[in-house]
Amino acid sequence: MNLICYIDGASKGNPGPAGIGVFITTESGDELIRMSKSIGIATNNVAEYKALILALEQVNKLIHLADVTHLPVLTHPTEHNIEIRSDSELLVKQMRGEYRLKNPTLAQLAAKAHKLLQFGDVAHLGDVTHLGDITHLGDVTHPKIFRTVKFVHILRKYNKIADGLANIGVSLEKSEK
Repeated sequence: MNLICYIDGASKGNPGPAGIGVFITTESGDELIRMSKSIGIATNNVAEYKALILALEQVNKLIHLADVTHLPVLTHPTEHNIEIRSDSELLVKQMRGEYRLKNPTLAQLAAKAHKLLQFGDVAHLGDVTHLGDITHLGDVTHPKIFRTVKFVHILRKYNKIADGLANIGVSLEKSEK
């Protein structure tokens, strides 16, 4: 099965109140997840990465749920192709390895995303500080979680749902004060 994850982050003030939006569908367009979340004060780039991490966490939860309940929707994760669609060219090109990760905060978030893509649940793997950490994890050996992962840059007009969800997340931050 192919899963499409539309992600977006928004920050009003950069840094300022920030929110993230995630919209996950099947290849045929069946909606699986629609989420908004406030992430406090952050830059837009941090919000974009946190949206990616939330999307990957949600996909991993779906796979775990399918495994436990024997739902056919997402069984056998290594048979799934994941496509991450974002209007952040920076995030897409950094995750593809086309741009270097110079900012230490973004590098740490990217490393967490890479771990989620490679290992699923990262809670037991500890903290990471740079992308080099994902290739050396001691004696722990894990298979890749997904058959393929593709990062696609899309125009904002094709990311309206995730964009709207991210803006709702910003509003949630403002309303919590």
